[in-house]
Amino acid sequence: MDDDSRMIDGQLEGYLLGLLTEEDAERIDELSIVDDVVAWELVRAEYDLVDAYVRGELSGARLVQFTSAYVALPTRRDSVRFAEALLLGPHHPSRSADRPSSRRRGPKTAGGAC
Repeated sequence: MDDDSRMIDGQLEGYLLGLLTEEDAERIDELSIVDDVVAWELVRAEYDLVDAYVRGELSGARLVQFTSAYVALPTRRDSVRFAEALLLGPHHPSRSADRPSSRRRGPKTAGGAC
């Protein structure tokens, strides 16, 4: 791992959560393109962050930042849903990026009868 890789090792989560300065974020963008080690470390950091969310291990400011910044992008919401399906199973009542009230539970019938 070169000096640039070591320098950003501790910044990857901040990058994913949108907490870095524009200059630092651009540096990681550039490094993730030219340095395979940084690219793979970024992927690993993203998987770890999503897994921590799905397991309920994020709290406080980290949880707020994850739900407001990370999950704001559709592809990232898809990553969360995928991780939930893998980690918890497809029918587990999890804390999905979708609100439970927005999910259809089944066909609705006239008069509310099943």
